[in-house]
Formats: sequence, C-alpha cells, structure tokens
Amino acid sequence: MKAAGALLVLLSCLSEAGGAEYVPETPALVPRSESLITSPHGMSWSSITRPKPAVLWSSKIIADLAKQVSVLQNNAVDKALTLEMAQLKADLTLEMAQLKTDLTLEMTQLKMTQLMADLTLELEMTQLKTDLTLEMTQLKTDLPLEMTQLKTNLTLEMTQLKTDLTEGQSSLDLEMTQLKTDLTLEMTQLKTDLPLEMTQLKTNLTLEMTQLKTDLTEGQSSLELEMTQMKTDLTLEMTQLKTDLTLEMTQLKADLTLEITQLKNQCPFGWMRTGDSCYYYSEYETKTWQQSRDYCQNQRADLVVINSREEQDFLDRLVVNRDKMVWFGLTDRETEGVWKWVDGTPLTTTYWKPGQPDDWRQGEDCATLENDGTWNDIPCGLTRNWICEIVL
Repeated sequence: MKAAGALLVLLSCLSEAGGAEYVPETPALVPRSESLITSPHGMSWSSITRPKPAVLWSSKIIADLAKQVSVLQNNAVDKALTLEMAQLKADLTLEMAQLKTDLTLEMTQLKMTQLMADLTLELEMTQLKTDLTLEMTQLKTDLPLEMTQLKTNLTLEMTQLKTDLTEGQSSLDLEMTQLKTDLTLEMTQLKTDLPLEMTQLKTNLTLEMTQLKTDLTEGQSSLELEMTQMKTDLTLEMTQLKTDLTLEMTQLKADLTLEITQLKNQCPFGWMRTGDSCYYYSEYETKTWQQSRDYCQNQRADLVVINSREEQDFLDRLVVNRDKMVWFGLTDRETEGVWKWVDGTPLTTTYWKPGQPDDWRQGEDCATLENDGTWNDIPCGLTRNWICEIVL
C-alpha cells in the first residue's frame, strides 16, 4: 500500500511536468524567418507539427506507472482480502472448537447425571429385592418348621394312641388304618395346596414388583409409599395364611380326636365318663357363658344339657365337692323368659333355686349350677367355670 501511494505521487509530478511551457527548437534546415511563423495562438509552426520528446517520454512513463499502480492496488486489495479471510477463518475455527468443547462437556455432564440416577435406582431395586428375598426365605424356613412340629405332635399322639389300643378288634384296626390313610391324604393335600398358595403369592409379589419398578420413575416418595403398602399387604397375606393354616390344623386335630374317641368309645384324656356321655370340667379356668360354649364347640362338644335326675345328681356331686358355680347349656337370651337348651330340646324338668329365675335388673339370661346343686340365672358376661359334654 505504501508503494502504491509513492507511485501515485510520482505520477502526479510527472503529469505536472508534461504540462510545462515548451521552448521551440530552431531546425537546422529551416530558415530563421520561416521558424518565426506563428500560429494564430502564438505558437510557432514547428511546435505544432513536431512532437516534443520530453512530453512523449513523460506520457509513456505515466502510462506504465499507472498500470503498475493499478496492479499494485489490485494486489494490495487481494492480499488484504486474503488476510481478512484467513483471520475470519481462524476465528471461526476457534469458535467452532470452543463450541464443540462446551457441547462435549455438557453432554458428558448430562450422561454422568443420568448414569448416577440409573445407578441409584438400580441400588434401590437391589436392596428391595434383597429384603423381599430374606422375608421369603424366612417364611419358607418357618413354615416347614411349623409343619414339621405339627406333624411330630400328630405322630406322637398317634403313637400314644397306638400304645393305648392294645386291645381291640380287627375292625377297629381297619378303621384306624383308614383314618390314618385319610389323615395322610389330607396332609398330602395340605402340603400340595401350600406350595400352590406360595406360588400364587410369589406370582402376586412378582406382579407387584413389576408394577413397583414401573412406578419408580414417578418419584421417590411414591416408591416409599408403595413399598410400605406392599410390605403391609404381604404381612397381612402371610398372617392370614398362617391363621388359615392354624385353623385348618386345629379343625383337623379336633375331628381326629372326635373320630378316635368315637372309635374307642372312650372319653378324651382329662374327661370323665358317666353313662353314654363324657364330661369336661374347667376346674382351674373361668370364662363368660359364650366363651365357655365356644371352648366346648372347639372340642366337638357343647355345654352340658341335663336330661335326667341321675345326670343332675352327678353334676351336683361334681360341683359340691369343689365348692364351685359353673355354666351349663341353658339360656333365655333369644326370648326373655323362654329358657332353651343349647341342643334345641325343650326344658321339661328344672332345679331352680327358690325365687329363681328372677332376671334381676333385666340382665340375667344364662343359667349356672350353684354349689348347693340348684340352678340360678345370672348375667352372661360374668366369668365362671363350665362343664362340656360329648354324647357317645
């Protein structure tokens, strides 16, 4: 750019020099007088017809310089544009590199955040699975132990029963064999049903786990609530299962006891026999009238029904000897003043204490056998001893 400026200055000077006043030369072959002929403009003829060498040389130089100036100007412009393009390209490259670096950092940070979230979720699921596995393992351990203990108790009872039955007929042996077969079948069925129930429980648990895994994406608080609810439901189901199993085994044991008693035509251990009935007297325990009846019914019996004078005398001796007052199977809870036996038979003969029943304060609906051998009506919610009866 500086060289172009210098050339422009030089060109301007030469142009001014080419416009200077010309002093005519006198040609050697032309007379002096002819050279003095002037044009109307005051110039000599010679100056009009002959070119001036200094002017020709200046014009050529000016033209060449002008061309060089133009070339230099074009080269300077191209070089400036090239430099600007190179600078722009370098800046753009730097910006692109910075942008790429920032984008890479952001993507890395985002991936790390997502990875941490996934890892946390996986750890929570692993812990949940571990806890549930421990609970299921404990349950599988406890149930076989309870079943083994129950089976051991039944085996001991059967062994004791077999020891006691040293005398009997072949028919009794056949019936005992059949009974043992039936018991084995029931135990087998129970053992079959229990794995099915466990499988169903496991299936339900798996479904709940799948649903729980789906719901985990909705938030940690909802996960904790669902986990608590699921654990509660599982506890309730297991409690219900154990309760049902206990009830079934209790029922089975009571049925077995009754069948064995009927086969032997003997009273259960701890019961007393008179005539065709077996009696149980709760000498050391008291309950309400309804609780006493529930106890008897769980033993495949009921509160005693007094059908004869002999039975009344037998119970009278039982109570008087122990100075106790006991419940028996007589009540007017359904209709006031209409006393009924628990087996539905009508009340024909009574042994009420004088002045009884009086339904004192309108709250005495259950009968007791007093320690003097008479009957009295008292509130059913009081606790007394009781007597159960099994009719053989």
